Parts: sequence; C-alpha cells; structure tokens
Amino acid sequence: MKQFFVSLQIVLSFLLVPSINVYAQKNFIDGYIITLKKDTLKGQVDYREWNLNPSSIHFIDAVGKNNIFRPDDIAGFFIPPKDHYISSHVSLDLTSLQTKDLMEYYEPKFVKDTALFLMTLVKGEASLYYFNDRNNREHYYVSKAGAPLVELLLKKSYIKSSEDHTESHGYVATVELFKGQLIVLFNDCPELKEKINNSNYSSASLIALLTVYNNCMHSTIEFVKKEEPIKFKFGLLAGPTLTKISFRGGADDLTGVKMSDCYSFLAGVSFQIIFPRERAQWVLENELVYKPYDNKAATSELSWINDKYDRNFSFNMGYLKLYTLLRYQYPKWKIRPFADFGMSNGYAIQSSDTKTVVITYAGTNDKMTTTGPAIKNPKLYEFGILGGVGVSWWKISGEVRYEWAQGMSSQFGFSGPENTMYFVVSFLF
Repeated sequence: MKQFFVSLQIVLSFLLVPSINVYAQKNFIDGYIITLKKDTLKGQVDYREWNLNPSSIHFIDAVGKNNIFRPDDIAGFFIPPKDHYISSHVSLDLTSLQTKDLMEYYEPKFVKDTALFLMTLVKGEASLYYFNDRNNREHYYVSKAGAPLVELLLKKSYIKSSEDHTESHGYVATVELFKGQLIVLFNDCPELKEKINNSNYSSASLIALLTVYNNCMHSTIEFVKKEEPIKFKFGLLAGPTLTKISFRGGADDLTGVKMSDCYSFLAGVSFQIIFPRERAQWVLENELVYKPYDNKAATSELSWINDKYDRNFSFNMGYLKLYTLLRYQYPKWKIRPFADFGMSNGYAIQSSDTKTVVITYAGTNDKMTTTGPAIKNPKLYEFGILGGVGVSWWKISGEVRYEWAQGMSSQFGFSGPENTMYFVVSFLF
C-alpha cells in the first residue's frame, strides 16, 4: 500500500510538469485597441479577467507584432462582449479605507492627473467607469455628455469613543459625498433624486442609477457591464487513506505507543463555489465525507517484581467530516494544476476504543485479563487542518492530501493526533 501512495505521487509529479509549462503561457483572445487617433486595430489581447485594473496590456496585432500598451499609449481596449476599458487622466484618492489603517492614522493620499485604464460599466449620455486600486479600494467615475470624468467620493474616518485606541472603543464614520454629487449632476431628472438617496457605493447600485438616468434622458445605452455570477458545482469523491496515530504526554498506558498504520478509505460529496473574475482561479471547496479507520497496537513490559503486562489497544472509529478548503487552480487548460488549504471538522458517528490487559504473575504463570476503554472520556468532535496538490482534467480531478487532526483525547497534556495521507479522486457534475 505504501508503494501505491508513492506511485500516485510520482504520477502526479509527471502530470504537474507539463501543467507548469502551461501555467507560463498567456491567454490571448480576440479583442481590439483604440489608438490615440481613434483608429480601431483588431488583434489579440492577453486577457486575465483582472480584479485590479491592469497597468499595461499585451497586444498582438493582425500581422503578429507584439506590443505592450500603457494608458498613455492608447485610448482604450475592448474584449467584446465582456470588458471595455478606456484610458483617462484622473485624480485618484489612494487613502486606505480599511478599519485597521484608519485606526492607526488618517493621512489622505491623493494622486493628481494619473493615467489609468478604467473599466466601463455604463456607456451612454451619462457613463460610469470603475477602478480598483492596490489597496483593493473601489473607485467610480462619472461622465455626463462627454464632460471630464468626476470621481464619486466616499470618505471614512475612525472616531474614538475613549482613549483606549481599540476597535471595540470606537467606530468608523462614513460620509457618502457621492450622493450629493449625483443629485447635482443629474438634476435634470428629478425622479432620480429619491433613488440616489437610497443607493449605495457599489457597482450594482450605481449601474442601476446610470441606467435610469439614460432612460430618463431617452439616451441610447451603448453598453452595460453585466454582473458576473458566482458559479456552483456538485460532485462525488472517494479515495484510499493511510492514517497514523501516536500518543504522547501524560502518564497513560498509551503514552509513547505508536499505533499500527491503518489503510482505509473515504467517500463523500463535494460542493464548489467558483468566484468570478481572475478566470475562475479561486474556488471554495466544501466536502462532506465519511472517513473510518481501525488501528491496533500491542505492548509488553515487566514490573519491578517481574509480573508481565501485555496490553492490546484497539480503535475502531468512523468520522463524518466537513472539509472547507480555499483552492487556487490555473484556469482554461486541459490539464489544470491546483493547490488548496483549509480546515476539517469531524464528528465520530462510530466510536469503539478498547484496552485489554493480560497480567502474568511471576513464578506462578497465573493470568488475569481485564478489558476497558483505551481512553477515558474520548472526544467525539475533532478539529484539523489539511492541504493538498493535484490536477484536474475535464470533470475529473486527482489530489494528494495531508490532514492533521486533534484526535480523541480529552485529557490535558495527553494527545494522540491523527496524521492522514490520502489520494482523492473526484467527479463534478
């Protein structure tokens, strides 16, 4: 069985080698750029479904020439029908809005007249654009009737309620300046005022406002960025397991005992949440599995009066486990390598632990046998951490994983963690 696990790891290593080469490849798809002279050039764009707006793009024109374009070099680029970007010089507020940063200091950081690629959310009489900066802060810009872009402003500050400078002794105050900006900008559509006051600083809310305004003005809406939904997938999984348990600490008969290796299996169902953008590289993997194991151990020792103690330990456990892992996978290729890391929560729906002690008395060979629990008050719940690497193809994936779990000991200073290596094969519907 050990040779089996070694062979699986070797196979996965060979599969990962070509996948690493694939990882270095680009993702060129049909698109076009708009030159500074407003000419349209068709070609291919290295499209990464950026979460943070790109600072440059890689473009191959119709004759095969490679180009790197920055915002100052072109007027924009499009990947129809999904993403439209324009180049523009704007002011940018880079002040972090994260609570921990606001608590430490509040130092506004502004950049004036910087060239950026802005994502188009709405294109019409009134247009809306989006930028996500290095602090993962969202910025929205509005343009009406071709006028210069105006950034919609949202301000936050940390207000201390005591001298104790902690999050529990203060609060974050938010000033929604963007609502006043929009009311002034769209004052020629009075019916929009109430909707603006009920809006929030988000793509969905602002897109809805701009759509209503353009309809109010009977303006043709050329483009609206469609919201990309989170995807869900279900699957089945199974595979062989190798569990090792060793006890340490305390003054128990099990202290220092290494249980025999247990070869078993796991089987269950999976539920994937696939996040949009970044070419679906991030996945939240949830699995509900049944994982049994049957471990044994035997020890023998002589007491100071030469009585012989033979002890036999047996554990027959069956856990229902919930695995929650964050997975990174390389997208859009036939063979896709991935790695994941997460936690496990298990509950023993089957629990049997026994200790049989045979005492052979010195000089008489008389024996006495007693049987009882191997661990006093064993825990049924256990927490663990796990991680793995694997590859997927079509709807099938194979992964080598390692899991560490607390084990069943509830005694202070006495532990028997479970270490499991397993290979999982899964199929997604």
